[in-house]
Amino acid sequence: MEKTHLQCRECKKEYDSTFKYICDECFGPLDVHYNLPTLTKNSFTNREQTYWRYFELLPINDKSNIISINAGMTPLVRAKKLGKEIGLNNLYIKNDSVNPTFSFKDRPAGVAISKAKEFGLSSVGCASTGNLASATAAHAAKANFPCYVFAPSDIEHAKIAQALSYGAQYIAVDGTYDDANRIAAQVGDSKGVGIVNINMRSYYVEGSKTLAYEVAEQLNWQVPDQLVVPTGSGAMLNAICKGFEELETISLVSDVSKMHMNCAQALGCAPIVDAFKNNSTSVVPVENPDTVDLTGTEITGTVLFTDLQGFTTFAEDKTPQELINVLNKYFQIITNIVLDQNGMLDKYTGDGIMAIFGAPIEREDHAKAACEVILAFRDKKVNELIPSRESNILTRIGINSGPMVIGNLGSDRRMDFTAISDTVNLSARLEGVNKAYGTTNIMSEYTWELVKDDYFFRELDLIRVKGKHTPVRVFTLVARPEEMTENMIDIENAFMEAIRIFRMRRWKEANAAFGKVLELNPDDASARAYMERCNLLKTNLDLIDGQGVFTFKTNIIVCERKLVNKKKINLVYPSQLDIHWSENIKEPLLDKPRLLYVGRIKVEKGIFSLIEIMEKMIDDVKLSIVGKPKSPKLRNRKINYLGYANNADSLRKIYDDHNIFILPSFTESHPQALDESLARKRPVILFDEISHVIQNRHGVFVSKRDAQSLTKIIEFIMINYSSIQNSMTQNKLPTKQQFISQMTNILS
Repeated sequence: MEKTHLQCRECKKEYDSTFKYICDECFGPLDVHYNLPTLTKNSFTNREQTYWRYFELLPINDKSNIISINAGMTPLVRAKKLGKEIGLNNLYIKNDSVNPTFSFKDRPAGVAISKAKEFGLSSVGCASTGNLASATAAHAAKANFPCYVFAPSDIEHAKIAQALSYGAQYIAVDGTYDDANRIAAQVGDSKGVGIVNINMRSYYVEGSKTLAYEVAEQLNWQVPDQLVVPTGSGAMLNAICKGFEELETISLVSDVSKMHMNCAQALGCAPIVDAFKNNSTSVVPVENPDTVDLTGTEITGTVLFTDLQGFTTFAEDKTPQELINVLNKYFQIITNIVLDQNGMLDKYTGDGIMAIFGAPIEREDHAKAACEVILAFRDKKVNELIPSRESNILTRIGINSGPMVIGNLGSDRRMDFTAISDTVNLSARLEGVNKAYGTTNIMSEYTWELVKDDYFFRELDLIRVKGKHTPVRVFTLVARPEEMTENMIDIENAFMEAIRIFRMRRWKEANAAFGKVLELNPDDASARAYMERCNLLKTNLDLIDGQGVFTFKTNIIVCERKLVNKKKINLVYPSQLDIHWSENIKEPLLDKPRLLYVGRIKVEKGIFSLIEIMEKMIDDVKLSIVGKPKSPKLRNRKINYLGYANNADSLRKIYDDHNIFILPSFTESHPQALDESLARKRPVILFDEISHVIQNRHGVFVSKRDAQSLTKIIEFIMINYSSIQNSMTQNKLPTKQQFISQMTNILS
């Protein structure tokens, strides 16, 4: 008895298994029907790991006619992260991209060409603009068949380059894909050529159903609850459904009726989906499909660029093959690092990459993910891929966050998914800035603002990159908080002190201060770069060109960034203290100095330099700290760490329990804590001047950053506390409103 026969899908007329695909009576399509054998789950044990393991369920009578390039049995991968994102605990993806020609088309092409051999045909072909051409050509080469690929004459040659490499002949048709399909059908019928997706279609679709067999077997002969099938003509959708039904018929699976089949089609060409939505059995072809989206979507994300510093010199005496070997090892590691952080590898750029975080799937922690890439680079010691004698080669990273437009860039014939915006441009520029500071990573203030509480950073400078008028503050990521040692904290503290002196234009003192940084860390390239800059500025002030990168203009520019909404060019007024801050103020205890600091426990806030000063002062002076995160440096007999204040009421009580507020920050515009302290009639000690504040009057005092100066200021406040409070009551205090008013005048 014959293994298979053909049956018309429309009128149900049956035919023997022959080289035939259209019904003689009604011109309907012919489907393959089987005299199904008896099989068990054990029947497939120890069989070859290709779809030909299901030979009894495929339309080939003699195994000698099988043309196999070892396609099939592709991985069924559990997508845990994607499943979690969309709320599915057991989401699996069938990865047919690992087939020999990199697509599922290896399945139908292999079965069709095997049947063509069984029919005694001498040549094969297809109408295709891509994947099917490659699959058909590869199987034809294995069978020693001439192969003809019919495609539009204006097709990108890259789409059929793979097919041509297998020896296929390209028949260029002037017109559309439909025209190429029509010509292929005419040639196939008149010349006896097996066109796999036309006159061999009855057998061609049988290969697609092997996806169902494999999924069932990989799920231990269970039927999935939901199956999503990307669909063009609908042939694969029907074939997979047919496969599951055949498995149920021979009792390898059960309850196929409970499985939901989901057809996925492109929005601009979805005739099957449209028919389903309209409850229609008639599928209307789309005459002018529009499946290419050349628009974009605006998102907020983070962009990362990398480059290999010194790679050009390294490459001078290397063969192309040696360079490729090094780069491929490098790209393998960095690609894995980016993908592990759910980043999107946008492109390879010579010896670097561009990666995007927060696209195409938006995520709130995009900036943190980019920072973790920096740390993973460090931990994996990527630079050790380069031979030790070339140790001057370093990976440089630039990061920036902000708005960007993501989408397809190009034409309807050739496009790339990418991101475009000023955010991207700045990130690319920052990567190159590393060279000036001897750093391996630099990020903008816009990224730093998003992650400043999660890591330790060093503020490097205020710079203006090429092509941009507005300066930007830049930072380098140092380490995670828990990784900071006492020595590392001392280094960062010393660097910030040196920067403070530098910004005061005291070049000689700044040079010496950066020298102290080098004493703590002889390899600190940023400190060395600043020492060179100090030496130049001693004799050539023209290097400060008025662009605001080194001078007092820095503070004004920072204020501009915070106060100006760039889209509307209007001043934005931050929220003020509520009325309760000036009510029910508790009189202070004046038996001894009780200092209070409220703010983040960060190097740039000057808190660690304050702790060092406190160690040199008399025992009566105590310091309480409100903020996070806690640091090992706070383990000090003079320090009372209070943690984080949960609400405004508790914070007001903390202010009232202390008699002096201290703000040790290296750089500030006008912090909220300053207003809070003054509202509670607590004098304030600053270590750095704030432009609109009247110094040493009305409750605000400025101390030098040493124990002797701070002691004198504290003694003066404690002795004159009553008169200071009266002055605070009678005079206008330096509030944030004043600050905004002054900046409004400056900026306008």
